[in-house]
Amino acid sequence: MDVMPKAPTEVRVGRRTTSVAGLAVGTGLLAQFGALAVFVLDPGLGQVDPTSATTGLARGGRPVDVQIAVVILLVTLATLVVGVVPTVLNHGTMRRLGQFVSGLLVLATTVFVHALLRATYFAGPDETCNYPSCWPLPYQSWAAMVPGIALGAALLAMSLIPSRRVWPQVVPAVVWPLTVLVQRLLWDGALLSLFSSPPP
Repeated sequence: MDVMPKAPTEVRVGRRTTSVAGLAVGTGLLAQFGALAVFVLDPGLGQVDPTSATTGLARGGRPVDVQIAVVILLVTLATLVVGVVPTVLNHGTMRRLGQFVSGLLVLATTVFVHALLRATYFAGPDETCNYPSCWPLPYQSWAAMVPGIALGAALLAMSLIPSRRVWPQVVPAVVWPLTVLVQRLLWDGALLSLFSSPPP
């Protein structure tokens, strides 16, 4: 049985260095783009003001424009860098580590930035919730977080798969834009109508 010869030490060190650098860059970009995505995508969704005495929008949404499309693309590319670069360089463990760390960062960033955005409704001392449950703020906020949570969960799930095949690398990059698309399709019709109604 033939045994595959090992690559020279310099080559293996170079591959590992490139893999670590790719992971660091991809993970850092993914965390930054994830936060940027929340600040760009969230205002694009119509929001119901939980402090308003009458039902209505705190701000209207906007259709997908160049800015939103660019942010979606940047997050997708950063997700691919985290998954593809280590695998191409034969470092499956690095790919799993990068996806695991990135998944945690994306989840933490998504929840933290949305918490900041929720706090903007209560900028003044006299601003209180219209309903005791502060409807629809908690549910509206979680619904807005779905793409980020889905991306973070997909990264964590793929980090548990040791395979060096293509699909664990690309699944998060597919989940992200698909979830954003579904959210945009459902928001103005089903979700915003629900949030504009009195609490169930």
